[in-house]
Amino acid sequence: MKRYKKYKQVDLPWLREVPEHWEINLLKNIAKYTTGNSIKNEEKKHFSITDNSYKYISTSDLDFETKSIKHKSNLYISNKNKNFKVAQKNSLLVCIEGGSGGKKVARLTEDACYGNKLCNINSFEVNIDFLFYVINSTIFKNYYNTNINGDRNGISQNKLGLFSFAIPPLSEQNQIANFLDWKIGEIDRLVGLEKNKIEKLDELLFNKLNSIYDNLKNYNLVTLKRISNVYSGKEVVDEIKKSSSSFEVYGSGPTAFKYTSNYLFDGKYIIFGRKGTIGKPYILDKKFWLVDTAYAITNNKKVSFDYLYYILRIFKWEIFTTNTVKPSVVADEIIKTKVKLPTIKIQKNINKKINMLENKIKMYKSLVNQQIQNLQELKLTLISDVVTGKIDVREIEIPEEYRKKPI
Repeated sequence: MKRYKKYKQVDLPWLREVPEHWEINLLKNIAKYTTGNSIKNEEKKHFSITDNSYKYISTSDLDFETKSIKHKSNLYISNKNKNFKVAQKNSLLVCIEGGSGGKKVARLTEDACYGNKLCNINSFEVNIDFLFYVINSTIFKNYYNTNINGDRNGISQNKLGLFSFAIPPLSEQNQIANFLDWKIGEIDRLVGLEKNKIEKLDELLFNKLNSIYDNLKNYNLVTLKRISNVYSGKEVVDEIKKSSSSFEVYGSGPTAFKYTSNYLFDGKYIIFGRKGTIGKPYILDKKFWLVDTAYAITNNKKVSFDYLYYILRIFKWEIFTTNTVKPSVVADEIIKTKVKLPTIKIQKNINKKINMLENKIKMYKSLVNQQIQNLQELKLTLISDVVTGKIDVREIEIPEEYRKKPI
């Protein structure tokens, strides 16, 4: 791809030159922006009516990879409620606080209310899709990271307004936005194909694990109760900040989500989801706290730890899952289930076979994940190079389906 013929020097720490006819401006001069409103956890149950309501968008609803909104929170604000700000369709939502600060951004496809960690940005002076790509570029990420204030990983609205960037003429903004919609769409399609390979590998592994179990010849049928001990999690008594003396708190997923001053378990356990996320066992081997959305299970002398973990990985959780608004399972029902129990020697052979299989799958997945990372890096580089004028796309013919009219 070619460069512009003439450039001029600019005095920005993250940008040294721009095309000669581009201008430098501050976000506050060309856009309006404001943060949204918070909802307390105990009040969320009051915001579920969908009729005559706006969707309430929280940080978790912004998908980091697709840069789109997936309304998982299922919160709604009545259109008669004047206590919540409304972001207009075709404007942007940008996270400016917390772990996702400066990373999550999405275009709104409908009017919506939004959370206090999100900032709504709208402009009638620049192409909003061009601005979307500017905020997804490295220059915005660099600016954000150098202006973080305090321990909340956030920047103030005042600092946000001082973000300066290069702006081409409007017709050129339109061309850049259309070009990037086209090319980023192609890269995302390739990423999707690679992710499909990951899913196929996971499916292959799961089928192999089931095949090993189905073809077992010599075994006894025993209940899980005879070979394991199951323990319930408990709600955290005191939540504290992370420190050298704090303990990690886990639930139905393998990532700690808070910290506490004490531990509930000490040792090696298999954790599986009890409520919300069902099953999906994972292993913890340390001191930790487990909340009541999950169970901890460990083996006795009749079964090896690895074989018990294997059994739980292929366990048919759906049979025991309640058909309620928030699905759940009950341990007393789970442990009544009969499973195949071969000798310890056969268990060890099975575990050895599984380890060899998993190592092969991991190797293939590693290669696929590297390709996904390469594509993601290509996407960021392309966006950054185009919106800063390192690449001239003015004469590139855009396919008809990507030629959007300016909003």
